[in-house]
Amino acid sequence: GAATAIDAATGGYPFSSIESQTRLLADTLFLMRDYESALSMYRLVKDDYKQDRAHLHHASVNELMGLCIYLIDPYGHKYGREAYNCLETAFYGYQRAAEDERAALAKANGDSSGRPSSGTISTRLATRLGLVLSARRELCADRPMEVADLLASASSHETALGAAVLLEQSASHYYKATAARKYAFHMLMAGHMFRSAGQESHAFRCFASSLYVYRSGRWDELYNHLRSALAAQLYGMGRMSASLKLYAGLVGTTGGGRVSVRSQQKFLNHLAAICRDFSGKAMDGAEGMRRYVDAPGKAVDPCSEVLVSTPGATKVLEIPGMDLPRIADASVTIGVDGSGASSRTAVVERMDSIQPSEDEDGVGIGLGTASAGSEEEWQEMMCSVQAELRTTASPSVDVPTNDQIKEVIAEIDKEKADLAFAARAKRKGGNVGSPEKRARMEPLKVTFELSNPLGVQIRASDVQLVARMTCSKTSRTCTNEGAVEINGDANVPTGAKNRSWKFGGSTSTYTIPDFARVSSPEEQRSWHPAHEVNGGPFFVVTKTDLAMEPGTTTSLELGLCPLVTGDLEIVGVRCKLFGEIWVYHQFHIEGPLLQDTRHNRANRVRGKSYLLESTVEGDMPRLVVDLVPSPDAATPSTGDTHGGAMLQGQVSSWTLCVSNIGTASARNITLKTNVPWISIVSHDAGGDREVMATSQCIGPSGTLMKVPLKSDGDVLRPGDSTDIPIRIRTSGGGRQEFYMLFRYELHDEDGQSPPTTPRFRWLRKMLNVPVYPSLTMTASLQPSTWNKDEHILSIEVTNYRSDRQSQLDISMDKVCIASRYYKAKALESQVVSDSDERQPVQIGWQERMTMHYLIFPVEASEAKYRLSQCCYFGGDNPDTATPDDSLTDFVCLENAHERFKSAIKAHTEEMARIAAEQENEGQPRHVSQIRRAKSALKNTESESIEDAADNIPHHPTSIASLCPKKATEGINLICAWSTTGSANDERVHGQHHLRQLAVRPRRKSKGCPLMVTARHKSHVSHNFAIGPLHAEIEVTISNRLVEADVTFEFAVERQPGFEFIGAESFKWTLGGGEELVVPLTVDIPRSGVYNLQSLRLTVQREDVEVPYYFPWQWLVKVSDL
Repeated sequence: GAATAIDAATGGYPFSSIESQTRLLADTLFLMRDYESALSMYRLVKDDYKQDRAHLHHASVNELMGLCIYLIDPYGHKYGREAYNCLETAFYGYQRAAEDERAALAKANGDSSGRPSSGTISTRLATRLGLVLSARRELCADRPMEVADLLASASSHETALGAAVLLEQSASHYYKATAARKYAFHMLMAGHMFRSAGQESHAFRCFASSLYVYRSGRWDELYNHLRSALAAQLYGMGRMSASLKLYAGLVGTTGGGRVSVRSQQKFLNHLAAICRDFSGKAMDGAEGMRRYVDAPGKAVDPCSEVLVSTPGATKVLEIPGMDLPRIADASVTIGVDGSGASSRTAVVERMDSIQPSEDEDGVGIGLGTASAGSEEEWQEMMCSVQAELRTTASPSVDVPTNDQIKEVIAEIDKEKADLAFAARAKRKGGNVGSPEKRARMEPLKVTFELSNPLGVQIRASDVQLVARMTCSKTSRTCTNEGAVEINGDANVPTGAKNRSWKFGGSTSTYTIPDFARVSSPEEQRSWHPAHEVNGGPFFVVTKTDLAMEPGTTTSLELGLCPLVTGDLEIVGVRCKLFGEIWVYHQFHIEGPLLQDTRHNRANRVRGKSYLLESTVEGDMPRLVVDLVPSPDAATPSTGDTHGGAMLQGQVSSWTLCVSNIGTASARNITLKTNVPWISIVSHDAGGDREVMATSQCIGPSGTLMKVPLKSDGDVLRPGDSTDIPIRIRTSGGGRQEFYMLFRYELHDEDGQSPPTTPRFRWLRKMLNVPVYPSLTMTASLQPSTWNKDEHILSIEVTNYRSDRQSQLDISMDKVCIASRYYKAKALESQVVSDSDERQPVQIGWQERMTMHYLIFPVEASEAKYRLSQCCYFGGDNPDTATPDDSLTDFVCLENAHERFKSAIKAHTEEMARIAAEQENEGQPRHVSQIRRAKSALKNTESESIEDAADNIPHHPTSIASLCPKKATEGINLICAWSTTGSANDERVHGQHHLRQLAVRPRRKSKGCPLMVTARHKSHVSHNFAIGPLHAEIEVTISNRLVEADVTFEFAVERQPGFEFIGAESFKWTLGGGEELVVPLTVDIPRSGVYNLQSLRLTVQREDVEVPYYFPWQWLVKVSDL
């Protein structure tokens, strides 16, 4: 037949040939077990076959040679390698003969593609030899990789079944050679060959063996390819539960395992068919997935207890851990739902942020942009609020300001120490957190990211949270874990299950979650549908539908609202895919790293995460705050073109809209800011405004204010709102971070006395406000040479505005001096005008203007606070600008704030210095340390004396604190201006100020503490024929310091053109405010113009002598008669 033809074509040997006779002799000797003689005969004929290119005969002879050597040395101690070489040569010879046979068949049949349906003689001989070689351990024990390669190469010419057997044998040898990836790959190919041969069970076995190797995660694409092949194999075999597990895992991977869109759609169709047509097997598969997904401690099915103890309970198919859509657990956040916190234009999206308002055209008119802010800054502000409130719990205006600041600083240190101790105790105990405390009937919002990993669109309906809650009063549990349907009572109205809820602060609609049930009392074990329980469910959720396009990622917000008090835990998310498959995803949140032991730090052990756990307490107020432009303001805010941008020093009117959307009343609402930008507008004119607190301030910091409420009893009831008019003055430059921290307490409706530790809550608002430059103002004071009590004030103002392209002029409205002991008067002829009416002074872009004023003291009997309007330029109507009675509000706030910050900074430096000294304890103190200690003691004593000397009790933010009675040396400068806003038809107003300009220093002066004036004739005529001129001059030296002595040396430098006669050099000490007159005579020999100013004063400053020379000239003109 075919074999004979092929044999003839390759040169067969007739029986009478010497090769055939020799081969016959060798075979006869082999059968007689004379292996050595047979081996010699085979070797004799081997070379003839090789020379004649008779591959089949040559391979057969080599195979028998190998068998002879093996039988001579069965254990391979002496000839094992030679036997293997002969068999290997035979194997390759059979393959070469098989290739020739396939080429001849392809030429005869005209088709060479595809795997053959039947094997040729050479192919079968190669397969047989490979199986024999694989079965003899003595030949392949030391060379598994070589044997595996031989078997794998033999499979290329075999049929599907033969190739499958060879590939499986090859994989086993790769496994012995510790080549795990090659083992898995060849097992995968063997599975495909078995499936092509119709051997489904063997194919499943091969796929499963290969799957074990690739599940490590480093070969995702091969692993997913294996799963897809195995899932299809199991689906065809009718093993639906295992197929469900694999399909559920595949659809949650990217691209369904990097397969085509058609294959992905096939996966979904098969998955839906299993759930629809084989519900029982699908239920078993889902149960297996649940055991794999759940933690070891939660391996008990939440449905099992319900099914056993509750009559009429049936389990609904729900697939856990399918990851379709894919949810990123690391992106899960939880907060309070504030999507509908206010009905006004401004919308508060989150409790820790503010969204800018929008006008009818959609243009933002808010103050800056919202941001979360720094957690460290928030904690600092919280500590300060608690400290100031404790300090001012028993208000006493008799306490000096410095003592109040010290008390607050001490309370801040105590608050920080308590927080540090609590954090340290948690770390030592391994407890790194606790469940968040929340209020009843306060809607929560869980936000997370989800994506569609497939290349087809997915539709999910009834997306909702899954939670578990235990009531603190009844100890009953309400949960929707596990898909269990409980037959309800027929007498319960149908609409009870579809009941909906609405809550303040949220626009979402809440309903009873699917599969929600409530446990019976402790003595019973049955469960009841949540809508049939007396009192209803313990919590309600929001439900939403979504359709996700291929490969997209989106952020989803789901709501949950607890209706009772107790412990709440959010465990996962549930949705229904394509309207028929319930899918459940359990949240897995990583806890914080434990730092309590060395082992935990070294192994990065994590603690329990309390992110999704909450302790729901009773009713609590919940405030939302909107910051909107004041409707009554004549000049609206600028910020509609720069994202809430403002100008330096700009003062604008705003309204704080405070609403209580909680379930309880709020009281004692306070506002803390990080900078003194806010001044609450007060219409109460009662009391002495000079000693009262500015802007409802509490404490000495100048940034903690009490929010006034218009309702009775200073309480904000649930559902009530109040509007607080405020003014905001921006300062600094660039992007400024403006923090607003609200604190409010729960009001006891029973009328009892408030508890010592009331329950309170925080509300955070943080804005990034771009502040553009407007004006820069500097001032200098020089003593008047005409009157020792008068001074010349020079104010220099420069326009650096750059927030727009045109109309950058700034108008000066007025300049005021706030002081108790000084008045100001503008020098004449500084502003030239053709008319009698006052015209506004316009300062153009990059222009600079200098104004000069005369500062003079008032009589001692008139020493009271006054606001000297030393210059009003006209400009805008004063009624629309900032009124005089509120011009000092921001100056007072900044004065108190800077004083508080300076004390905090000094305290921090002192604590750091003490800590450093404690490290060097036992060593002698340095001279600088001794001086610093003495200086600090003197400053503390002097400040206490000053506060005690001011007998008028006043608040640290009052005008009396800005201009105290004891401080006779300082003035406060206020400059009011206006300019064109972002819109051409609006005007914005602002003010700049300089605080505590020293007219006469009290104890220290940066410059020379002495003032020198001279009295002499400016023009003298003399007859030099009778001798030189003797001119009289009186030099007056005044001590500018009010309360400090100055020791100095008076000296007159010698000049070549004249000589001084008198006390040219001496030392003197002047007391505070004293003066000394030194008479001198000048000897001038000839006529001319002479500068008599040759004075040098050397002042003693802390053991250092500092010389001073004066730049002015004392000119005298001498004429000869």
